[in-house]
Amino acid sequence: MRPIAPEVSALYTVVRNGGFEEGTDMPTFWDPFPPKPEKWGHHRLDREVFHSGKASGAVLSDEPHPAGKATQQWMKYTVPVKGGSTLVFSYWIRIERARPIGTGCHFYRADKGHVGFVPVPVPSTAQDWTYVRQDVPVPPDAVNMGIALYAGDEGTTWYDDVALLGTPDMTATAGTPVIDGRLSDDCW
Repeated sequence: MRPIAPEVSALYTVVRNGGFEEGTDMPTFWDPFPPKPEKWGHHRLDREVFHSGKASGAVLSDEPHPAGKATQQWMKYTVPVKGGSTLVFSYWIRIERARPIGTGCHFYRADKGHVGFVPVPVPSTAQDWTYVRQDVPVPPDAVNMGIALYAGDEGTTWYDDVALLGTPDMTATAGTPVIDGRLSDDCW
């Protein structure tokens, strides 16, 4: 599967700062969990290890996360979505020592009730930059979502070039190959 072209991603993504370029010590748009540095999880804008551009988002862990707590992650909640649509979620990941955890999308109704979670697994190994891409169906009654980029314990996980693409406006892509009402792989 070919990676989505950065030009296409920039036009259709709902993720701001998917390349982790903006910010000083911490990237803008993304929220870290845990919110304050802990031995089991701390975050940084990494200007030495990145897939493209000049930075990536690193999650570092020196010990296992506490029982009963969510694993460390970059996240963003209350991202508006159109119920019943399909999103294309893609990113590049690199992992050193930590067990691959994956990513996922949480969906919520207008009353903030949780209406679903779609996991997006990562390969069992990602010692070099590895591309991940998956279609994500949005529940019909969802109005917003949360994006979670999880990281494993006792290692480092880097994310870069994160994109979450909505259904493209087909009138804006006249002449682009279409398969089943969606853009074909050739335009990504």
